[in-house]
Amino acid sequence: MAAKILLVEDDKNLNMMLKLILKNKKLDWELETAHSGDEALQILQNFRPDVAVLDIMMPGMDGIELAKRIKKDSKLARCKLAALSALGDAETKKRAAAAGITDYWTKPIVPDALVANIQKLLA
Repeated sequence: MAAKILLVEDDKNLNMMLKLILKNKKLDWELETAHSGDEALQILQNFRPDVAVLDIMMPGMDGIELAKRIKKDSKLARCKLAALSALGDAETKKRAAAAGITDYWTKPIVPDALVANIQKLLA
């Protein structure tokens, strides 16, 4: 069965680029993307990802608040959370970990590293 991945990134160009990278790797993954926390919550009503990769800095609901909401939903309990963010400071990482984000990757990220990090979470 295909692994399910949710990618949440508000920058439309980066979102599209990451989606193309993950699709071009020809992995057996079902990929959904969102451009905001609110859009992600809409997708999560019917899509149950194994891994969600969240941008931290987004307008409206940021990735940390989105992580908290995902962790509160019993239907999403098995979803592993990772952050992909331009913020790399210790305080943001601490807040992310407290929200249930287990892996924290900083931008820019090498495409092969992104794939390898997601595969590690799926293992």
